[in-house]
Amino acid sequence: MLLAGQVARSQNGMITYRQALDAGLTREQVRRFVARGWWYSPCRGSYVVRAVAGPVDGEGDLRARSQSAVAGRPGAVIGGITAARILGLGVHALPPLTADEPVHLLVDRRGAIRSVRGVHVRFGVLGTDEVTTIRGLPVTSPARTLADLVLGCAKQGEAVSLMDAALWSGGLATLDAAQAAAAGRPGCRRAEQWWSLADGRSESALETWARLALVSGGIPPEQLQWLVPDESGVPVARVDLAYPSRRVAVEADGIRFHGGAVGTNDVKGSAWARERVDPVFRDRRRQNALARLDWKIVRVTWFDVTEQPLDVIADVRGALNSRAS
Repeated sequence: MLLAGQVARSQNGMITYRQALDAGLTREQVRRFVARGWWYSPCRGSYVVRAVAGPVDGEGDLRARSQSAVAGRPGAVIGGITAARILGLGVHALPPLTADEPVHLLVDRRGAIRSVRGVHVRFGVLGTDEVTTIRGLPVTSPARTLADLVLGCAKQGEAVSLMDAALWSGGLATLDAAQAAAAGRPGCRRAEQWWSLADGRSESALETWARLALVSGGIPPEQLQWLVPDESGVPVARVDLAYPSRRVAVEADGIRFHGGAVGTNDVKGSAWARERVDPVFRDRRRQNALARLDWKIVRVTWFDVTEQPLDVIADVRGALNSRAS
């Protein structure tokens, strides 16, 4: 058992059936580990060791499933959304990771490997500089990964959100290599105008969608992540999208905006302590500071930017016009 655990730790939490037997385990022991939920088999002939990989919807489990997916599949490279997660590329623009999300593989010969339960396979030719290794896993490079994701997007907002997140995460310093990796491929014409819209200062996909709506309305934000100073020059707040010349800010209110607020019985029951840690209270103090400095705030939500972007444009334009003097 000890040797099997060492093998699994060296392979991102995965062990093959043959490796388990070579490590001294019996067939009955392997079946018992699976029956008790200690191991599970994401792909035929391999197992994820939960004690090593961690929660089934976590990054450790994803790496273990990815290791399982490439085991016995020579030439397969992890790509797509799986590569993006492993690279930490554009994380805040990706949907939440779930335990049933398939591992995406890229192969260079059509039909060489088939998609099976838990593994999605597609064909793609990779250059020698388009593959890297992360913790022993063959993964498409950041530039190639982003190019693949962007070309798979149907909407501008989705694509630019991925670009913004890739720049924000530091996975890519510029988009030049990603744009080059997308050139000449299906979907490249649709995406051609999207690359120039990226801005790595956006800290969420909602901010990107809000910014794009304002750009399309002819009122692009003057600044992103703008620090608003008080009368003495000390920053009192940071706003998502700003027009400092008019003292107008646009704030993106996502689901996570007030996430993590503590309950009334938390923090030893102290109201003062709750106000120090509760995002709701912090935001109220911040908004009061902005109001004192005569800033006008326009708040937008996902529904606003996706279902009624013209209303967002009108609201922000109205706020700007009210400060035109």
